[in-house]
Amino acid sequence: GDVDLSDYNTLASGFAPTGYSGAAGVPEPSSMVLCMLGLVFGSGIAFCRKRLWS
Repeated sequence: GDVDLSDYNTLASGFAPTGYSGAAGVPEPSSMVLCMLGLVFGSGIAFCRKRLWS
């Protein structure tokens, strides 16, 4: 038959008490901070340019 992840989990649970649960998603807060800083600086530059030319 076909071999899939559930078969591997069954096999791995015999060797590890927690079994195999796959990779957990890890959030990257640094990328969100970088995006927010870009938005803040970009809007600040746009505001200053608009204010100077008016």
